Amino acid sequence: WLAVEGSGVESDVHTVETPWPVIELVARPATDQAGILHVPIWVPAPKGGAGELRVLSVGKRGAVSFRRAALFSKRPKSIAATVDDGGAVNLLVTTETSVDLFSLRSLAGSSDLPLPGRRLHDAPAGQELVDARFGLLSASEGHNGGLATLVTTRTAAGMESQWVGLRGTSIRTLPPVALPAGSKLAEILPGDVDSVGYLIKTGSRTAIYTE
Repeated sequence: WLAVEGSGVESDVHTVETPWPVIELVARPATDQAGILHVPIWVPAPKGGAGELRVLSVGKRGAVSFRRAALFSKRPKSIAATVDDGGAVNLLVTTETSVDLFSLRSLAGSSDLPLPGRRLHDAPAGQELVDARFGLLSASEGHNGGLATLVTTRTAAGMESQWVGLRGTSIRTLPPVALPAGSKLAEILPGDVDSVGYLIKTGSRTAIYTE
């Protein structure tokens, strides 16, 4: 831990040994309401592109666990983490065809049990999911506001984003944005229920931002 005000390290550096020869950090770590640190990690299979998503958790007394979220035949396209109002750590996992939400509310029980998860969204036939991330919405017609997910899909018309609730309910679909020929989507910025921003690379030293 590093102090926000001033300088210097506020705690000793801790090292955690893992039972696998290779792991990768795949999302921002999060701290739950009990002060336990949770670090999403990807454990690749010995061969091929398969692997499993796990959460490395370090308790206050140094106890370590490696809770499994799910096995995947291919590494997910994106993984995002956040902490909700109840102090639970949530993981948003996007593959080419689906978006899943995994929640970690407590370390109680066996660390061998997988994290509870549910399907939030399936891509329509012929469309490819690009990204999903958390965002905070203000209250609007048909939605009370609060934490939601912005799911972005590549369609024939361009990049199309829609807001989806944490129970999988569709909230709002935004108009598609066409990408210039030869360009590449670099970043997505969730706005509010009617807005999203895209940063698009149009060359090695040029980019455009559109909402």
